[in-house]
Amino acid sequence: MAKESKDGTAPVDILTDARHGTRKNSRQTDLICIGNDTKKVIAYKTVTSEDDPIAQRHEKLGTASIYSTLGSANVTVRKHCHDNNASISKYVREQQPATKNQLDSWHGLKQLEKSLQHLLRELSVTMAGPGIATWMTSLMP
Repeated sequence: MAKESKDGTAPVDILTDARHGTRKNSRQTDLICIGNDTKKVIAYKTVTSEDDPIAQRHEKLGTASIYSTLGSANVTVRKHCHDNNASISKYVREQQPATKNQLDSWHGLKQLEKSLQHLLRELSVTMAGPGIATWMTSLMP
């Protein structure tokens, strides 16, 4: 397992994402954890239907296993960036209280777009021109 810091003592910022074997009822889910600074794989976990028959829980199980692996290697996680998965957000908030939970940039911008649209509806303000969706798309890389 690679460590972000050269001496292994500094906390790391991680990014995780899961890839499911199929769209529905995945028999296998691969969860990758990379370091935000180095962009190198820090940990990897495969969760199968033998581990849990419910595919929707695979990402959370993989995340818990990765935190266990990191903990046994004395790696402290400062920030955890992931897609907008509510079960991962809840896990980090409740089981890893010292870790700051963040959305990745794409999901963060999508959440900002939703919040702005809601605010504009609340204020009954309409935008002239192409609208907020076009504006948000121009911000994304």
